[in-house]
Amino acid sequence: MEETSDNPLIRLLFFKEGGEVQCLYDCEGFIYHLALQYNYEESNCLENSLLQDVYDALDAGDDKKLTEASEECIQIVTP
Repeated sequence: MEETSDNPLIRLLFFKEGGEVQCLYDCEGFIYHLALQYNYEESNCLENSLLQDVYDALDAGDDKKLTEASEECIQIVTP
């Protein structure tokens, strides 16, 4: 993934189908380690939909879609 002045660096560390996605998020000199987990109690929530996009992109080996899906996941946890 590419770092630009407008977008913070996002690096996917680990994923588990139907489970969590871990990533590093570098924003303004601070690095955050985030674990985004699938919500089994609420099947139709935004988080699950976004995580499914990450899983689908990983399965397809589609780097562009993976970058887009990762960025969308990060946006739900950033101000």
